[in-house]
Amino acid sequence: MGRVDEDQIRTHTLAMRIDKNGRQFDVTILNVATDESALLRAKSVVYAGKLHTVPYVFPNLPEDQHTALRRIEYSPWLVAAIQFNEATRLTATYRDNVLFDSTYLGYISGQHQQNPGNRGQVLMYHLPFVENLQQARQDLLRADHRKWVEFIVKDIGQEDRSLVGSIQRIELFRWGHGMQRPAPGYVWGLEKMWRRQAFERAFLAGCDRTGLPLFEEAVFSGVKAAEESMNYLGHSYSTSLGEYAKGG
Repeated sequence: MGRVDEDQIRTHTLAMRIDKNGRQFDVTILNVATDESALLRAKSVVYAGKLHTVPYVFPNLPEDQHTALRRIEYSPWLVAAIQFNEATRLTATYRDNVLFDSTYLGYISGQHQQNPGNRGQVLMYHLPFVENLQQARQDLLRADHRKWVEFIVKDIGQEDRSLVGSIQRIELFRWGHGMQRPAPGYVWGLEKMWRRQAFERAFLAGCDRTGLPLFEEAVFSGVKAAEESMNYLGHSYSTSLGEYAKGG
């Protein structure tokens, strides 16, 4: 199998519809930068979108799989980038800082993967919504910037009041479908089969496939789906997953 040439990579492009066409797929794509659509034909597909979108993109999905994927629940999220003045000394810049008696998942340094001496003055704050999800999405969008800033400042102040007076700016990011919310029976139950089940020669990837909203799960599932596609196409390769491939 050869390398993918630069002119074969399509950026700013969405797959809007994927139809079976004999032993191939017709993939309708849209370039959102130029508003131009096109049709691609593929022997195999790896679909790494969020799984709740699959029933909208694949019109001929089996009914049981369609139902299972539509049932996936996603928790909306509020993420805030909190910028402090240069004189502030941020000491709590560990990978994660969580308050015991708070609904939020804590905050991390915006540069937590850099050397301590190079870390900037930004903390990333994460607030998930886990109850009444439909209403939570509406509340997340309906509340204005000031309300959420007041909520965040109060929360941060519970841990360190000295930080509150040093805040210069808070930018908000609202994610309507941030992470799947595993329910009882979701990770290892029957629906697991449908999240991992290929549709004909279309192989599903992304963290939704395994049931845990983690970066590592997304990488694993992407590699797994790519190897499944190469198995179908008859391409030889050395697996990157080793024994873990059996549990994908």
